[in-house]
Amino acid sequence: MARCLIIGGGLAGLSTAVYLSKAGHQIELIEATNRLGGRTFSFFDEETQTEIDNGQHILMGAYTHTLDLIEPLETKHLLDYQKNLNAVFYKKKNKRYTLDASKYFYPFNLLAAIWNYDALCTKEKINFIKFVGSLIFINSKKLKKISILDWLKSSGQSENSIKSFWEILAVGALNTSLEDGSAFYFFNMLKQIFYSGNKASTIIIPNAGLSKTFIEPILNYLQKLLLSFHFQKK
Repeated sequence: MARCLIIGGGLAGLSTAVYLSKAGHQIELIEATNRLGGRTFSFFDEETQTEIDNGQHILMGAYTHTLDLIEPLETKHLLDYQKNLNAVFYKKKNKRYTLDASKYFYPFNLLAAIWNYDALCTKEKINFIKFVGSLIFINSKKLKKISILDWLKSSGQSENSIKSFWEILAVGALNTSLEDGSAFYFFNMLKQIFYSGNKASTIIIPNAGLSKTFIEPILNYLQKLLLSFHFQKK
C-alpha cells in the first residue's frame, strides 16, 4: 500500500482520490478553500429558487474518464443519455437550427446531421466534413502550442462555422474560450467524438446539480473508505 498526497480538491483531485483509494492506497487530500469540487459545484439561488451549476452541466459520451468515475459512485441514474446526437441551436431573431443524428447508422448519421444543419451554407458544410476527415492524418504534437481558434481558422473554417458550431462545442466541452483553449486537447476530443463510435457524439444531461451528481457522492464514497481530508481556509 502506497501513501499518496493529493493537492487540490477539484474534480481532478477528487477523481484521483477515488481511483487510488479503490486500488487500496492510503490517501491524504489537501484543499486550500473551505469546499471541495473546484469549478464543479452547484449552489441554490434564493432569488430564483433554483439550483445553479457553477461549472459545465452538459456532458458528452466522449467523456470516458468522467463516465468511468460515475460507476463506483452509483449515480448513473441521475443522467439522461441520448441514443443519438440531437441538439437544437438558436441564433439571432430566434432562428432555430437542429443537429439531428437519428437517421442512418454511425458514422453516416453524423455526416447526415452536419449536411442538414442549416446554420451552415453548402460550402461551409463541405469544409466541415473535409476538416473532420483530415483529423486522422494530423500530427497532434504540432497543435500543442496553438489555440483552438488559430487551428480552426488555419483549417479553413469560416467565421460563421466557428460561431455556429465549433465555439459552442469547444466552450461547452472544455469550459474555455477558443482563444485560450488548447488545439491539442480539442483535437483529442474531436477524434473521440468522430472516430470512436456513436456513443461518443451523444449528449448526456444530469437531472441534478453538479454537487449532487458528483461532489456529494464522491465525498460519501471516500468517507466510507476513511479518506483523510484537510482544509486550509483562506
